[in-house]
Formats: sequence, structure tokens, C-alpha cells
Amino acid sequence: MPGCRTITHNGQTIHYFDYSGCDAETFLRVFDQANSILLAHSDEDRLCFIANFAGVPMTQSTVKAIHNVKSRQANRGVYRGAILGADRFKRVVLNTFNAITGKRYRAFADLESALVYLTGK
Repeated sequence: MPGCRTITHNGQTIHYFDYSGCDAETFLRVFDQANSILLAHSDEDRLCFIANFAGVPMTQSTVKAIHNVKSRQANRGVYRGAILGADRFKRVVLNTFNAITGKRYRAFADLESALVYLTGK
């Protein structure tokens, strides 16, 4: 179910943003919520998140929303980010975002691999 929640893995808090199956309008609403959460917690030392993009169509409005957030995220405190459901085009968007912002967000095929990455040293 699309939305934002917090999970704990190996004693670490991880913000989970589920966009799976969202239409463009729902994606934009949840994406705005997620960014508000990240900005509100940006002073945490090991701020981590998982974003599930499975089944989300990459439309002009979704790509524009991701593009617009890059300037707000460039110097913010996200330690690591993990992306689920990234097909070929979404990986290109992710790599471009990382190159522009200097972030270390990575794509994963499953939740467990993402959790290991986020809670590793």
C-alpha cells in the first residue's frame, strides 16, 4: 500500500517510502510526504531510506518531481538510500540523480539486500 512508514532493522531506523503501483497523482503526493520526512530528519547521523518504485510509471510529472528535489537534497544529511523496483529507465534516473547530488543511493532487487546495505558499516 503506497505511503510512508518507519521500520527498524538491526536496531536502526529506516524510512520506507512505498510508491509501488502508484498512479502519477498518488506518486506525487507520497513523494512530497517522503521529502518532507527526509528534510525533517536531515540532522540525523545515519539517516537511511528505502523507496519502492515497483510499477510506478515514469511520466514527465514524476521525472520533474525527482529533478526538482535534487537541489533541496544536494547537501542534506541522507547517509544511504536504497531503491527497489528500478527498471532500466529508473536506474538511469537514479544514476543521474546520484551524479548531480553526490548521493550514494543504490538499486536493489529485494528488500533484504537493501536492508543489509543500509545497516552495514
